[in-house]
Amino acid sequence: MVQIMIENMVAAAEIGKNIDMESVAKALDSEKSAGFPGVIYNNRHPKAACIIFQEGLLVLTGPKNLEDVTSVVKTIITKLRSKGIEVKTKTQVKVKNIVASYDFWKRIDLDEVIELLPEDKARYEPDVFPGVEYQMESGFTALIFESGKIVFTGANKLKDIENACDDLIMKLGGVELSASDS
Repeated sequence: MVQIMIENMVAAAEIGKNIDMESVAKALDSEKSAGFPGVIYNNRHPKAACIIFQEGLLVLTGPKNLEDVTSVVKTIITKLRSKGIEVKTKTQVKVKNIVASYDFWKRIDLDEVIELLPEDKARYEPDVFPGVEYQMESGFTALIFESGKIVFTGANKLKDIENACDDLIMKLGGVELSASDS
């Protein structure tokens, strides 16, 4: 199994219906911006940026594991309930996106990489972007950089990223790796 590092998670939870945004802003010591349909809340620990919408949708980004995602949702629900705002006591949290990385610890020849990957799934335009963009069969994206780092985005399960990384490493088996300068 490869060593994957989660960089960020985006998750969502339905915490209620028709929530008063002014009350939410006050309860969370945040501000309701005119023209913006939600309240932005920055959780300090674990660190997360959250948006709560009037329809009751809570979207958060920043945590690096599911335990922190759950902790932030519970913290927000507790704060809102303590101020008399009617929200669900229990809610299902759904991970929408995981950004994760893998490091070969060796430099990768991207010209070789682009030759090994399916032409209709991979793109390398060094004048536009410094890495290979690979649309994986699993439906998410791998960004492969010369430094040896690979960034995965678009998955919602860590196991899917681990399997995709294993597959990608097998596909890149013939690529020349050289000692990294980093």
